Amino acid sequence: MKSLIIVLLLIGLSTAFMVKPHYIEVQDTGNENLPTMDIDITINCDSKELTVEVSSEEDAVENAWIYLFYTDYGYQALPNSGQTDANGRYTMEVAGSMEFLTAMFILRVDNPAYQSREIEFAYEKCFEEPPECLVHADCQVGYVCENEECVECIVDNDCSAGYVCENEECVEEPECIANNDCPTGYTCEHEECVEEPECVTNSDCAQGYGCENEECVEIIAPPPHGPPNVTENETTAPPIEETPICPIAFVLFLLLVIKVER
Repeated sequence: MKSLIIVLLLIGLSTAFMVKPHYIEVQDTGNENLPTMDIDITINCDSKELTVEVSSEEDAVENAWIYLFYTDYGYQALPNSGQTDANGRYTMEVAGSMEFLTAMFILRVDNPAYQSREIEFAYEKCFEEPPECLVHADCQVGYVCENEECVECIVDNDCSAGYVCENEECVEEPECIANNDCPTGYTCEHEECVEEPECVTNSDCAQGYGCENEECVEIIAPPPHGPPNVTENETTAPPIEETPICPIAFVLFLLLVIKVER
């Protein structure tokens, strides 16, 4: 069973690829008033080589001593220490069997001008699927490398003109975000510039006009005479004319009444 595991590990390493190990623990020691160093480790899973790059505030740190400790040996440096070059880089080969690589390692970096840094890590990523990318050049045109995956963008500059980066994808740039992004007479609504309304309240309109449906319309005053609620199109009913009574007929009617009573 043990031999089978070793064979599988060898198969896993037969295809060369580079990985960056997971840092299990990072610790700075020494004078806290000194600046710290940034350590970048790259593992060649085929040759088992470690490439260490040391920098501080993006400047390479030269002549930094690199030590590697195998945890099963206690705190004793392996015989492959060395110093970084003018580019802050040092490459070391890690000897030992495949089982040796399954243990934990501690990398220590020393330079008198900086705080010392120790990083605990393991080679376990060499026995996993290789990452999609480590640097931008590993991705196809139009993509960049982020967290070992090829994505469309990390920042807006990764996108074409007229596009911005959102959630690692290039999307069309909105017409506006705030009102001052729009020309005079327009406001920003839902990332689009729309024409400002003529009015919102009556006070936005000139005298004699009121605001209706965001437009100033003329206010029509009621007529000066006539009952309330009567418009120019309404008419009043004609007066009822009384039928005149003839005086002669009235006299004859009275005489007839007197005669009947007798």
